[in-house]
Amino acid sequence: MLDYQAVPTIEALRQTMVDCQLRTFDITNRDVLAAALDVPREIFAPGVASAVVYSDRMLDIPGSQGRAMPAPMVVARLLQAAELSPSDKVLVVASGTGYTAALAGRIAGSVVALDNEAALTEAATANFARIGAANIQAVTGDLAAGAAAQGPFDVIVIDGAIEAEPEGLFEQLAEGGRLYTIVLPEGAAGWRGKASVFEKNSGRIGSRMLFDAAARPLDAFRRKAAFSF
Repeated sequence: MLDYQAVPTIEALRQTMVDCQLRTFDITNRDVLAAALDVPREIFAPGVASAVVYSDRMLDIPGSQGRAMPAPMVVARLLQAAELSPSDKVLVVASGTGYTAALAGRIAGSVVALDNEAALTEAATANFARIGAANIQAVTGDLAAGAAAQGPFDVIVIDGAIEAEPEGLFEQLAEGGRLYTIVLPEGAAGWRGKASVFEKNSGRIGSRMLFDAAARPLDAFRRKAAFSF
């Protein structure tokens, strides 16, 4: 006979994710951990079983064109590296249904969630309203072009992996601003790359690697094919 009392609640699954995935992946920032406990990841992945939603894996985004949400621990560690503050204006690129933007919105002053699929923008808008995230604006537009009208931004997070540097987004960083993403080296196998930060100082962009991470590459930031003769 099934013991219904043994079936974990959504809240228990979320707590387990924080304790067994985030904390063990060197995530210690209290604001990030609190946001992960507060934001219901299940509403951003409708139709996906709760146990899967809170597992340490990428999730296909329902209704998208081959897109995926990075694993929770990857998102959390990127946000920890970003050291968000209440004064920060943040841009989340390829925001999908809005989970990463929702986490950032629990810490930063304002967030713009950009996606190139209108259906995902609509879903994200509904999700933000559902959790009372009034400081997040979802917009539809070209990912590589960013959201110049809402910039400049203190922090930009690309919610997926890139092969080519996002030159257009660098222009939208405020002085001292940082862009966080996962960079896939040429020939990378299994979408494994390096979480990296690009920093703007005196108008110049410098970069450094942060940790190993995996994410599905975004078509808007694919490496251009080289011509051969």
